[in-house]
Amino acid sequence: MQTILAATIAANHLNFIRVSLIPHRAGRRMGRNEGDHRVDLYKYVFPMAREDVGVIGLIQPIGSIAPIAEMQGRWCARVFTGRVRLPSTSERRADLEKKQREMKRRYFESMKHTIQVDYLKYMDELSEMIGCHPTPSQYLLSDPTFALQLIAGPNVPYAYRLHGPHAWEGARKAIEEVGERVKKPLKNRECRMRKHKRRGRMNEWFRYLSMKWIAGWTTVIITVFLFALCSTPLAPLTYLTLVTVFLVLFVFMLLWFDLHGIVIVWRTILTNTVNVKITSQAIGWL
Repeated sequence: MQTILAATIAANHLNFIRVSLIPHRAGRRMGRNEGDHRVDLYKYVFPMAREDVGVIGLIQPIGSIAPIAEMQGRWCARVFTGRVRLPSTSERRADLEKKQREMKRRYFESMKHTIQVDYLKYMDELSEMIGCHPTPSQYLLSDPTFALQLIAGPNVPYAYRLHGPHAWEGARKAIEEVGERVKKPLKNRECRMRKHKRRGRMNEWFRYLSMKWIAGWTTVIITVFLFALCSTPLAPLTYLTLVTVFLVLFVFMLLWFDLHGIVIVWRTILTNTVNVKITSQAIGWL
């Protein structure tokens, strides 16, 4: 690596770089329409016919840009050192045209939607080329809890450090403790909690799977209910009765996990009211 050029590009302007080096069409500048912000880069990093030039961070993700820039840097390092080979020019061009067609179907045509990517999909693309893509299947037998966390948990950047190049031995621990680290700064005090209400990791997974189960059965119940109403003629009073019963059961199902909390809050209010009355009577006796 001979040169690193760090620059802040506010509007995708690459006028300081020769078009022969990185093909681009600049956007609006000084009130003049000079292009459409399109930059012809393979995976938004490499020019079509070069492997010794890489652009990092020229992207607009739906998600965080910092982990993506890190992944792009890892990919560039592997390519520059010859450990990863890029596909042919025709394959790169085909991939670029495919992404442009998908973007055109998804977004309206504008200067903004030229380097748009989805965080998870794009990170998986880069990680597969680097060789650090996380594979939950390898943990299914040895540690199913960790495998489930990789599948259903948050997609944190540590997942791309579990194995492969630039692996980090603390990645697994960081993934397992991400919930505690996220919640810790949001808790300014410890509240007294009943023992049976304390949620451990297993209870969190039970809550997650239960909500998925409720969502699935809710869809089935609604579908069957609508089919029954539409296929059978009913009297207006019968129809209203069935709708009312259905809504009551549906609301009860949605509030299943919050009903116990409402009962505890109500009991706390009653207990505090009784304590206030007892305290007032004691002060009066004194």
